[in-house]
Amino acid sequence: MPANGKKPFWKNSTSTNCANASCINPARPASGALSAPPSPRTACAKGAPSPGAAEKPRGGRGRDHGPGVLALDCGANLGVHKVEWARFLYGWSHVVAFEAQEKIYYALCGNIALNNCLNVNALNSAVGNRCGQIDIPEPDYLTPGSFGSLELQASDHNEFIGQPLDYTARTIRIDMVTLDSLNLQRIDLIKLDVEGMEQQVLEGAAGSLERCRPMVFLETLKADMNVTGPWLASRCYRLFPAGINLLAVHESDPALPRLKMKTAGSV
Repeated sequence: MPANGKKPFWKNSTSTNCANASCINPARPASGALSAPPSPRTACAKGAPSPGAAEKPRGGRGRDHGPGVLALDCGANLGVHKVEWARFLYGWSHVVAFEAQEKIYYALCGNIALNNCLNVNALNSAVGNRCGQIDIPEPDYLTPGSFGSLELQASDHNEFIGQPLDYTARTIRIDMVTLDSLNLQRIDLIKLDVEGMEQQVLEGAAGSLERCRPMVFLETLKADMNVTGPWLASRCYRLFPAGINLLAVHESDPALPRLKMKTAGSV
């Protein structure tokens, strides 16, 4: 436990449904444990509040639901989104990033540390519809490739990332968690960029979606929207297209009337 007595985010829940204790391992390097905030000069957010200053939530979610916003990024890659989220949320909210590729995870942690984003936790873990472990291909990171497009599971239509991948011999075993297994008390946003595993992640988060009703922002390039679209709609989510992505907002969300996007219709 950090010296200031605060618990890491995974300790805020009362229990875990994950049978494999290594799925949520506090000993694994986690950038940005919930510790004392940095000084204003080194804070991730520009113009961070001075000591003793009131920390007021910014943005619609903070106004609607109060401080303590929690954003989950499944498929965090190098952390481009995380750094910007952390800057915006500094002082009143938190980000949790999941990245399955070990070498990419190291780069993610480096970007978080270099930008002093202490309101971010990063986990080297896949996210899916079960808890346990998964063997994923390990590319040659010294050879150019589109590593952000790497798919963790073999299929008959895997995208070519610039080099061949071996899903049987050249693999590495990593932890896999479900979002439900974390038993988080609050979730405000789930971002999914998981290269075809979108539906699996959502199925593993069904209880969290029902309980917390977070916004869901997912990439649709490899998602089967004939399955995922109706699955979300059946749980009272309104769907809004956003280029190659989709925004899903629960019908009870106070932000819904403020959205001026065209409804996705039948997707």
